[in-house]
Amino acid sequence: MSRDLDTRARRAAESLTQAVDAAEFTVNSPAAVKTRRPLVAVLRPAIAMALLMIGAAVGGALVTDSDSEQTPVPTTVPLVPTSLAETTPSEPEPAPPTTAYVPPTTATTTAPTTTVASDLEAPFIEITSPEEGAEFEEKTIAFEGVTEPGAKVAAGRWEADVDDSGNWRIVLVLSEGKNTARFTATDEAGNSSEATVTVFYVPAPETTTTTIEEKEHEFSAFATFGSCSETPPYDIYYGTGKPGTVIQITSDYGSGSVEVSENGEWEKKVVFETAPPDKAFLVKVADEFGNSKKFEMIYQPA
Repeated sequence: MSRDLDTRARRAAESLTQAVDAAEFTVNSPAAVKTRRPLVAVLRPAIAMALLMIGAAVGGALVTDSDSEQTPVPTTVPLVPTSLAETTPSEPEPAPPTTAYVPPTTATTTAPTTTVASDLEAPFIEITSPEEGAEFEEKTIAFEGVTEPGAKVAAGRWEADVDDSGNWRIVLVLSEGKNTARFTATDEAGNSSEATVTVFYVPAPETTTTTIEEKEHEFSAFATFGSCSETPPYDIYYGTGKPGTVIQITSDYGSGSVEVSENGEWEKKVVFETAPPDKAFLVKVADEFGNSKKFEMIYQPA
């Protein structure tokens, strides 16, 4: 019986060795390496198989001995401790790596942004005519100049004419004396600049054309004495005027009149009968056209 038991045990050991070799092969297999299973998880079925084979061999030997020696033996041998499967939980196999689907990106072409620089520069303006300090006898003067094409030129509330090349022109009315003209150029962006010029308006003196005859007949008046000692006092006045016109001589103490002769001369003696002595008074000589002259007269009795 013992020889038979040894034989069975040796076979069981050989089966266990083969199972361990198979387990080692399984552990080192590409699938095991790939999934990285723990060693205990791989050896557990091999050990269980070996224990089953050893239990079967021992059980068979015990049965044989019972037949020969009539010794009762237990008919059931626990093959695998139930606690082995319970105390060593198997680790779940890791899920195969998943590759997230990434949709192909579509290249978006963005047009370059064009930035337009702001116009911050003021337009130039130049006055070409008239020159600084110029004098004019005319009241209405044309001012001319040049500016940036597209700009507007104004003098106060009056706007100048500007052509496509920037040449501008405007006519202004001057005041007598000094005039400072100020011109403003404004471009489309609202920038502006100024230019000024000073001119003078000196009106020409009025000229009167007088003929020799008219000159000879201009109004004039003179007094002969200016004082008198005779009683009653008097004075003689004379001068020139327009032929045929009347010369009036007036005062508070005596008056007279005379017609201008054809040659344009006149003369008149005027007596001041009521003149107070030693008191000066005025005598006025005038023609029909408003021309006049005044003289002082005094009565000084002897």
